[in-house]
Amino acid sequence: MFNRSVYQKTHGLLSSKQQAKSKTAMQPSVPVGRLIYFYLLFTIAIQTTYGSSTGLKIKRQISGNSNPYIQSGGQQVTNGMILYIDETPQMPPLTAVSTDSVRWTITFHYRAAIANPVSFPDWTISVTSSPSFPADITLSLLTKVIGGEVTAVWKEDITGQSGQLEFKILGKNPSKAAVFAYIDSLSSLWYTKMIAIQESKNNQVVQFGTDGYPVASYDNGYGIFQLTGCPTTPTIDQVWNWKTNVLGGVSCIANKGLDAVRLLNKQKVLSAHTVWVPLLQMNVTSYSLLPTKQVGLYCNFSDDGSTRQFWYDAEAIKLYNGGQYIKWINGAWSFIPGQNNYVENVCNRNDQI
Repeated sequence: MFNRSVYQKTHGLLSSKQQAKSKTAMQPSVPVGRLIYFYLLFTIAIQTTYGSSTGLKIKRQISGNSNPYIQSGGQQVTNGMILYIDETPQMPPLTAVSTDSVRWTITFHYRAAIANPVSFPDWTISVTSSPSFPADITLSLLTKVIGGEVTAVWKEDITGQSGQLEFKILGKNPSKAAVFAYIDSLSSLWYTKMIAIQESKNNQVVQFGTDGYPVASYDNGYGIFQLTGCPTTPTIDQVWNWKTNVLGGVSCIANKGLDAVRLLNKQKVLSAHTVWVPLLQMNVTSYSLLPTKQVGLYCNFSDDGSTRQFWYDAEAIKLYNGGQYIKWINGAWSFIPGQNNYVENVCNRNDQI
C-alpha cells in the first residue's frame, strides 16, 4: 500500500513546515547533551590551538583539580606536617596522588643534634604517579624504617609544572614489655635486658627522645642499645627502627661474650703455676680461680659455677662499654671498673620492673 508520508521522508519531499519540525526533533532535547557537545568541541579547539600542555592546564582549572600531593592515612600531607613511625614499628602510609603523570623524588635526611654527628647518607627513592595508579611511597621503601626531614620534589611529564613538599617523620617508642619480649626472643643471656636499661638510662627502654628524634649520645651511640661501632657505624635503619636496633645490640653482646672468653682465658694463662699432686706424684699446671664476688645489687659473679653469673659475663658486659674488666697483675686478680664503673651500673639495673 502506498504511504505518502514515508515516500516524502525518503525522497526529501516534506513541506518546509514539516522539515523545520523534523530538524527540531533531531537536535538534543536535554541541556546536558548540549553541554557535553560543546565541551568536546571546546577541548578539541583548545588542544588544536594551544597544544596538549595548555589544554591540560585549562582542563585542571575547569575541573578544580589541585597540584600533585602526598596523602597519609586519607589525609593530605602539607608543608611542615609531622608524621610518626608507630610503636610496631611501621612507617606512616605515604601515597603520591596526581591528576596527570608525575615523577617524584623523595629524599630522607637525618643528622643528630650532637657535636660531630655521624654523617648518614641521604636516602632517596623515585616513583611515578598517574590518575589511575597512585604511587605507594612506603611500599617503595620495602621494609626500611626511616625518618627525619623529608623533601618530596615532583614534576609533571606533560606540562613540566613542578613543585616541592617538605615534612618530617619522627618516632614513637614501644612499651618496655614489647622491647623485653623481643629481646627474649633473640637472646637467652641474663644480662642483655639489663644492658638495654643501662644504655637507655633512668630505668627506661627508649629508642626516641621526647622530641620524637632517635636518642643519640655524645659518642654517636643511637637508640635503645646506643649502638656505636659494633662492628661498624650503625645503619640509618638501626637509628630509626627499634627492632633493628635491638637486633644489632643483641648481636654485639653475643660477640662480646666470645671475646670475653678469649681475653679472660689469656689472663688465666698468666696466672698459671705448678702444683705438686701427691696422688699423681707429679707437678700439674693450675690456674688461679677468681673469687666469688657481689657486684652491684643484682650480680654475684663466680669462677666455679656456684652462682648463675660467671666472670666471663662480667667481662662481656665491660667489653660492650669498652675495655677489659679483669686482668692478672703482679700475681693477683685485678678488677678495672673504668671511669663510669659500667659493670656495677649494669648490675644495679633490675630487669624485672
